[in-house]
Amino acid sequence: MSLSNVIIKHIIAILAMPRKLGDKIIRAQSILAKLTNNVTFPVASWPVNVVSLAQFGTDVTALVNAETAVKNRTGTSAARNAALATVMADLRSLLYMVQLKADANLANAASIITSAGFAVKTAAIKQKQKNDAQTTEVLGKVL
Repeated sequence: MSLSNVIIKHIIAILAMPRKLGDKIIRAQSILAKLTNNVTFPVASWPVNVVSLAQFGTDVTALVNAETAVKNRTGTSAARNAALATVMADLRSLLYMVQLKADANLANAASIITSAGFAVKTAAIKQKQKNDAQTTEVLGKVL
């Protein structure tokens, strides 16, 4: 009996955002820096539904300014949280674009994802096991 058990590996881009706000800001700035002038993601070919690189940069700067204002006690945490929500939405939009590009080029998917500053997760998709029975010379014997 031959068992055919195929495991397909799917490479997924993930945010992997840290818990602390300061670290989130650093991570967003890192992704912005890695996407700037990235040959894999030319700005002219970005999908329409994805935030532009200039807008993402503006949103990250607004978050940095809001966090600085909160630390200096001149701003509110509500304004900072709103800026953080905007940056997180931008990151999810960029993540979608990076995943589409990685899915289009499976051989280089991991390097495409890491070149954009995102983390890589490998998901194994296990296919249904196919059982196969064969006729033998001895009755009642299963191989």
